[in-house]
Amino acid sequence: MRWNAIVHREPDSAWQVNPDLDVVTSDAWVAIDESNCALIEVPEIKRRYYTVQVVNGWGEVTANINERTSPGHPYGTFALCLVGTSVVLPKGTQRIDVVNKASRLFAHIERGANPAIAVELQNRTTIAVTGAVQVEPPPAAPAFTLEVLPGVEVFDQADAVLASEADVNPNMEPLQAKVRAASAAIADPQTRARVADVVRVQAIPHFMAEVAAMEMSGWGWTRLRRAGTYGQNFLRRSTVNYARLWANSMAEVISFASDELQGSVTHLQTFWPSSLPHAKAAYWSVTVLDAKALRVVYNAFDRYQLNSHSPLRYNKDGSLTLAFSPTPSMHAPKANWLRTPVRKKYRLIYRYYRPTEDVVAGGMYPAPLLPPPYDSRIARTD
Repeated sequence: MRWNAIVHREPDSAWQVNPDLDVVTSDAWVAIDESNCALIEVPEIKRRYYTVQVVNGWGEVTANINERTSPGHPYGTFALCLVGTSVVLPKGTQRIDVVNKASRLFAHIERGANPAIAVELQNRTTIAVTGAVQVEPPPAAPAFTLEVLPGVEVFDQADAVLASEADVNPNMEPLQAKVRAASAAIADPQTRARVADVVRVQAIPHFMAEVAAMEMSGWGWTRLRRAGTYGQNFLRRSTVNYARLWANSMAEVISFASDELQGSVTHLQTFWPSSLPHAKAAYWSVTVLDAKALRVVYNAFDRYQLNSHSPLRYNKDGSLTLAFSPTPSMHAPKANWLRTPVRKKYRLIYRYYRPTEDVVAGGMYPAPLLPPPYDSRIARTD
């Protein structure tokens, strides 16, 4: 990748690991300075979910560009500029001020019933800069894997790292002062050894416990507690970056994962009228993935998910019953059925794009899954 050059990704194939069949995605690394802004061109997009997500180096979402956040200027030219700078911009440009010189950008556009239109819109999303940007090299940082986290060496370049990227959250100075104090203290060999022991024995186990606790559950579904915007909760920010780097804010998208389910068993799911997926999100989908391989389950219908565009059939009372089973179920219309793997375990992944406030707050989940027997309807969830 190159600075300020957007890359339009090929739409995910159904056969990729953990595919996202909902959107086409473009991404870029964006660099600006005191004299130059980045010009982001967003095409007019109607009746289709989209957002252009801007994230800083800490994993904080600094902007989402769409008709919800900018109803008076939902498309056209947007300028990403350093706050407080004076740059001449093209007429009609909407300026977005940020405090950091480097950003990660993702453009997500709903595939919809006609994915070719989404690809055409994707290719019309562009980035340019107003002049030659002076890009500063990033500070050195220790390499690590998700299995083996770094130790005391994280403090060796702490001053340079903190100076390279402004924190958008207020009142983080006391925490940064502690980090700088540790960075200075480890110059003493004995202190360095003691800090190394504290990191290994206390900090890393505590961090991994926080990773395990970063999700919340309800009605058999699991989701992140928080993503994209974190306030002063630096620990939650770090755990989400560890597990789901560049996560968008929950006002834009929330994913729900089921527990592992047995593919040979029929599971029914009934949404009552007030909790229907399309009543809780601008766009939604549910996908069946093999629990181990995280791949879709092949079927002769070439149908691997249900979503807002599926020709679903509703019950007479306005509720919606979906079936997940290896063969069509007598308890739900065939249009409402997704095939599950025989003699294998699987998970269901729901995605709610632009969910309602009660979903964001954690008070609403997809309807519970009902295994046999089906003598009575599940408890109402509205």
